[in-house]
Amino acid sequence: LLERYVAALPSGTKINVNTAEDPVLASFAESASLATAERLRATRPYCQLWDDPNAAGASDVSFWADAKNIIGDENQAFVKENLGIATEYFQLKVAVTLGTAQLTMYSLMHRDAQGLVTTKLRYFGTK
Repeated sequence: LLERYVAALPSGTKINVNTAEDPVLASFAESASLATAERLRATRPYCQLWDDPNAAGASDVSFWADAKNIIGDENQAFVKENLGIATEYFQLKVAVTLGTAQLTMYSLMHRDAQGLVTTKLRYFGTK
């Protein structure tokens, strides 16, 4: 049941609040519930994590503006350290069937801040 919400990624990898599912969003604070997460999800996509009047898209509502009452100001450091509005890592799954033979390949892809995508890991078979 937890498999779709758990990933082993390098330390410092941020969770994208625009793509996180409700159980992940609800895990950010003890007082949060799935209903709370659903409300946060309903206002996506977020173009910024923090209110910054100088940022491009400053008229957009930030994630923090919507979430601070739910997550609490005491968790602001957690949000800065662990959450983001972009995804860096992706899993690519390729399944090939030729006659009776089947091959599955998984690749862990990383997209850097400049948009360059590189393969970090590749393996064949089952997860």
